Amino acid sequence: MADVQALEPTKQRLPAPLSALDNLPAVLRASLLGFLTARDIAVVTGTCKDYRTGSRIVPALFRYTASTGRVRWGDAERFAVAFPWFSSVRVKKSPDGAAVSVAAPTAASPRGLASRLAALVSSVFRRDAMASEGASEPGPLPAKRNPLTGLCATVHTLDLRYNSVDGVTALADALKVNATVHTLNLRWNQMGDEGATALAEALKVNATVHTLKLGNNYMSGAGATALAEALRVNATVHTLDLTTNSMGDEGATALAEALKVNATVCTLDLRFNSVGEAGATALAEALKVNATVHTLNLRYNPIGAAGGTALAEALKVNATVHTLDLAGNSVDDAGATALAEALKVNATVHTLDLAGNSVDDAGATALAEALKVNATVHTLDLEGNWMGDDGATAVAEALKVNATVHTLDLSYNYSLGAAGATALAEALKVNATVHTLDLAGNSVDDAGATALAEALKVNATVHTLDLEGNWMGGDGATALAEALKVNATVHTLNLRNNSVGADGAAALKVNATVHTLHPWD
Repeated sequence: MADVQALEPTKQRLPAPLSALDNLPAVLRASLLGFLTARDIAVVTGTCKDYRTGSRIVPALFRYTASTGRVRWGDAERFAVAFPWFSSVRVKKSPDGAAVSVAAPTAASPRGLASRLAALVSSVFRRDAMASEGASEPGPLPAKRNPLTGLCATVHTLDLRYNSVDGVTALADALKVNATVHTLNLRWNQMGDEGATALAEALKVNATVHTLKLGNNYMSGAGATALAEALRVNATVHTLDLTTNSMGDEGATALAEALKVNATVCTLDLRFNSVGEAGATALAEALKVNATVHTLNLRYNPIGAAGGTALAEALKVNATVHTLDLAGNSVDDAGATALAEALKVNATVHTLDLAGNSVDDAGATALAEALKVNATVHTLDLEGNWMGDDGATAVAEALKVNATVHTLDLSYNYSLGAAGATALAEALKVNATVHTLDLAGNSVDDAGATALAEALKVNATVHTLDLEGNWMGGDGATALAEALKVNATVHTLNLRNNSVGADGAAALKVNATVHTLHPWD
């Protein structure tokens, strides 16, 4: 452990590069200096008594433990009361010790802290530039270790979530000269279009930020458009999170146009953004020429069947998208059928989420037909749709020949009952890839559970089976218990909210492989 460097927060005068912190409370100011002056351990000056042991200790405001990457607090209760915004600081250090991630304080952060931190980061790199050019430095440093070449010069992750940050413009200005920060999380900061525009200007010249999280920031189409303009020239951002804003079709269309020329963005998260058919269609057109985006999340946007169909057409020629989340988009059977046709020729998509899309037996059957020839999809989520036994039976037939699907979620399709469960059970007797099957919230009774139990006696791949909230009774639970006596792979079985009874629960406990068992509510 590194030696402790004591700081005198009430007397120590900050040098010019750190003067932006002059007005902070003394303990907060000292703790920020601690981040700069000690990589392994930072201590606020003074001593106090540990009342549990009676010994006198140095009261560390925070202590970084290299072996665990965690921060432990001394006299935590007192500091949490006085400075609640420091109650959740997290520090992580890279294995080689060269870089440190600092997750900034959350909740009740003092106004202006963001702009002061930004000014500090900016001054650090201006100072480094001056030194490299042989210019004179702003002034002597009070500590033996130069804080400007210590921790601050290696900070690469800045997390300012939930802070109502009023200094986004200052942070943006800092990013124009900063050369190390690569991950910036500003979710839940109410920055609006003004803050988004400021960050966009910074991204036009910044060459290090690769992950930008701006969810829940009251951003409209104007803010998204500004960011889109930046992406036309930016060559480093690969992950853009704009969840839960209000960009609508305007913002989605602007981003789509940017994706036609951008060659770095690979993950785009647009959940909860009121993106409709027009926005989805624009994104689809972009995907026909874009060669980098591999993850597109449009969860809970009203793109409808037309938007789903447009994206399906794009998937017929796109060769990079591997994860497509369209949950809660009302694509219905028409959109699902179009996507199914795309999956017959697409060779890259491996995860498709169509939960909550009003897909009934016709859409499920179309997807099942696609799975008979598709060789890449491994995760299919059809939770919360209108599928019944016919749709489940079609999917089951596909599983008899499909060799890639390993995770199948058919939960909360209330019309899926014993017949559908029996068909799936027959498929599991020959399928050798499915390991997770979710049938929670359906209408599977004892007959369906017994059929699944018979399948588990010969199946050697399923390890997770979820039957929560079905109509199963003691007979179904007993049948499953008998299967578990010979099955050697199932480790998680969820039977919550059924009516297995005491005898069924007792029978289920006698097995050698299940380690997570929920036989009752």
